[in-house]
Amino acid sequence: MIDCWEGGAGKTTLAQKIKDNNYQLKTDEESTEGIDVIQWYFPLDNGKKFRVNIWDFGGQEIYHETHQFFLTERSLYTLVADTRKEDTDFYYWLNVVELLSNSSPILLIKNEKQERKRDINERQLRGEFTNFKETLATNFATNRGLQEILNKIQHYISNLPHIGEELPAYWVKVREVLEKDPRDYISLDEYLKICKDKGFKELEDMLVLSGYFHELGVFLHFQDDDILKKTIILNTAWGTDAVYNVLDNETVRENLGKFDRNDLKNIWNEEKYITMRSELLKLMMNFKLCYEIPSQPGNYIAPQLLSAEQTEYNWDEDNNLLLRYEYEFMPKGILTRFIVETHAIIENETCVWKTGVVLNKDGARAEIIERYRYHKGEIRIRVSGNRKRDLLTTVRHELGKIHDSYERLKYETLVPCNCSKCKGSQSPHFYLWDVLNKFIDDQRPEIQCIKSYDMVNVQGLVNDIVKRDLNPSRNKEESEMSNSGKYSIKADVVNITETNLGEVIGKKYASDPSIKNALDEIINKLTELNNKYPNVSETTATEIINAEFRDIQKNQPEKWEIIKQIFNGKRWLNGGKTALIKIGEHYSENNVFCKAVVGFGEGFTDS
Repeated sequence: MIDCWEGGAGKTTLAQKIKDNNYQLKTDEESTEGIDVIQWYFPLDNGKKFRVNIWDFGGQEIYHETHQFFLTERSLYTLVADTRKEDTDFYYWLNVVELLSNSSPILLIKNEKQERKRDINERQLRGEFTNFKETLATNFATNRGLQEILNKIQHYISNLPHIGEELPAYWVKVREVLEKDPRDYISLDEYLKICKDKGFKELEDMLVLSGYFHELGVFLHFQDDDILKKTIILNTAWGTDAVYNVLDNETVRENLGKFDRNDLKNIWNEEKYITMRSELLKLMMNFKLCYEIPSQPGNYIAPQLLSAEQTEYNWDEDNNLLLRYEYEFMPKGILTRFIVETHAIIENETCVWKTGVVLNKDGARAEIIERYRYHKGEIRIRVSGNRKRDLLTTVRHELGKIHDSYERLKYETLVPCNCSKCKGSQSPHFYLWDVLNKFIDDQRPEIQCIKSYDMVNVQGLVNDIVKRDLNPSRNKEESEMSNSGKYSIKADVVNITETNLGEVIGKKYASDPSIKNALDEIINKLTELNNKYPNVSETTATEIINAEFRDIQKNQPEKWEIIKQIFNGKRWLNGGKTALIKIGEHYSENNVFCKAVVGFGEGFTDS
């Protein structure tokens, strides 16, 4: 898969030129609205054809919030820049790809319109972004440099980690049937029948395959949604075009994002949409692009189209609970997603604007405001009224879910000081959440405020935000707030929350430090696979584990040097196998991936 970015720079022309070198430029080339998908074939040395899906993303800001649903690590990304302009935001786009795609390779294409040159500090970009590969220049009007671009694209695509993976024959047969189907969508029942006809026996394995194809961009299947899971969207553009038709609709924009079912009838009036309006609306809601107004059934709000002007309201500043999140890089759309998730408790259903919202629940009010400053940003939270901590817990929980959807999101959680000078202030000194937890872990009961110089009780600071035990071991609620990861645990600690119990017990059985390090890597991989394929059968889990670890062995030698410590001869017998078995027993009941990795280890040590 190739993904093209940056609106108005010539990326649509690049996509067309890749497909057909003789494509003629249009003076009135329209900007991509939403996402266009183009298929391209290039020949392999063995005479076969390699098929690539080119995803041409709309560069306008309104489209940014949905890009994350289509970005995967199984892609090559091209960022196209118009050299006549000086406004291409390289830093933003490189960060987006790094954050959402597991550092997939990126090529920067300079579209030198009218032979206008532009220097780019490649050394600086490469120093910050390890996935940035190289810069290539072209002039689409004359095709200068185009062949080199095509050669480089073919090279980087051919060297993506998953290329060359051997898939079961019946997986390939299912894909062939679906790719020949001219329809925009089929029912889940039709998909399952195709799978059965091609040799599948277990429902779980059929759903694993649909998840795999969803990730590759072969089709869309949202298995976690009660309505959307019944439909396989074969033509991605069919779904995305329908979504963006709403966001681009002039009436919807004039109404600041408000629309109703009658509006949707007018917008989705083509035959291909008429019978699927409910599914398409659900698709928008699945993308967190809109919500239904609680008191007005059939009426919806798209929060990214809300007014940028802050709503007027009064605020009681006495005895507020404060909390902040500061982001090293803040992707667009965190707050609009939060608004969708919490829309049921928006104050008066109207106290909301593009960058802020006021919530009201059980006598407590929460103000959540997003401040964005050239990619860095922060979310400021203050809560007033009764039962403040309960509402703050709700806010943290919803933001936590959004944070978790970005695997590599870097941010800090800041807790306000409660000394005599800071308590009740709207601008207190703030402490890093991780620092407070380290003080507790190290049994340091006090920390100094740099505004009053008073010594402040650390446990009291934490208790202002969450309910926690006096035990220095972090509890589950705290680990969810931590920025240092789920598995930052000590191998000799057994009295820990259920979430991490299996890892701790497993490490306790591993006396060799190198095995403990290897377990860290394996636990992360097992967790990733278990979240990705929660209902997979044991047979398929074994196939996945074998593929994953062989892939790491081949393509990530440094990581493999750590992992293989647990699978080597004596170490396997002296604790490695026992540790993995204990993880399987305690970490997750009947975890098929734990069983599969033990089987992999046995096979590896015997080979």
